[in-house]
Amino acid sequence: ETLRTAAKQSQGIHRVPISLRRAIKRYLRDQDKTHMHRKVLLLSSSFERAKGTGAELAAASTRSALLDDPHAPASAEQRTARWKVQSSYGDIGLRYREDETVAYVASRMPAIYAACHRVLREVRRRSPGFAPKNVLDFGAGPSSALWAMRAVWPKSIERVNLIEPSKEMQRAGQTLLDNLKGLPLIHSYDSIQELNRSIEKHERRHDLVISSYALGEIPSLNDRITIVRQLWDLTKDVLVLLEPGTPQGSKIISQMRSYILWMEKRVCAFRSI
Repeated sequence: ETLRTAAKQSQGIHRVPISLRRAIKRYLRDQDKTHMHRKVLLLSSSFERAKGTGAELAAASTRSALLDDPHAPASAEQRTARWKVQSSYGDIGLRYREDETVAYVASRMPAIYAACHRVLREVRRRSPGFAPKNVLDFGAGPSSALWAMRAVWPKSIERVNLIEPSKEMQRAGQTLLDNLKGLPLIHSYDSIQELNRSIEKHERRHDLVISSYALGEIPSLNDRITIVRQLWDLTKDVLVLLEPGTPQGSKIISQMRSYILWMEKRVCAFRSI
C-alpha cells in the first residue's frame, strides 16, 4: 500500500532546464577535466567525513536533548566551520573555497536543483493559490533552490534573500545567473544575524523559506534546532527543509519536524492559559 501511494505521487523524470545546463557549462568551461574530477572526489571525501562526524554526534544525542530546552542558545563548541563556529570534534565543517565550489557546481548542483524542484512543485500542488513574492534561501550555495523557485513560480517572486557564508559560493551563484532576464531583486548575506541587522523588522518575514542540503553540514543537533527555530520565525507561510534521502538525512528532517510541532504545541498551550 505504501509503495502504491508513493507511485501515485511520482512525477516522472525531470530534466534540468537547458538554461541551467548552459550556465553550468559556461561556469566550468575553463576548468581542466582531470583536475576537476580530482576536485569532485576530494569534495565527496569531505562529505563522507562530515557525515561520519554528524553520525557520531547524532548517536550521542537523545530525545531529551531535542526537547528539554530547545530555546537555549547553542553551544559555541559544536558548530561547523562553514557556519563560522568551532566543533568539539575539530574543524569538520566544509569550507567552500574555489576548488570545493567548482566541484559542488559540477557534481551536486543539478541533483539539488531537481530535488528542490520536486518538493516545490508539491507545495504548489497542495496550495495552488500560493504565489510567494519574497523568499529566503538558507545555505543557498550557488543558488540551486533559486533556479527551482523561478521554474515553479516564474512570475510571482519579487525579492530573494540568500544566506550563504562562502564568498566563493556567492560569486558562483551570481555568475550562473548572469545571463538570465527578469530576475527578482536578490540580496546575499553571510548569516541570519546579518540579515536581521540589514532589514527592518517588519520586512523579515518571508512568504517562503527554504533550506536545501544545509542542515546536514551542521553536525550539532542543538545548532540545527537553533537555526530551524530562526528560520521558522522568518517565514509567514511555508518552511521547506530538504536533506539527502539517507538514514541520516531522514533523521534530521524527522527531528526538525518534531521540534517545530512541539514548539507550536507549546505556543498554543500558552495562548490557551
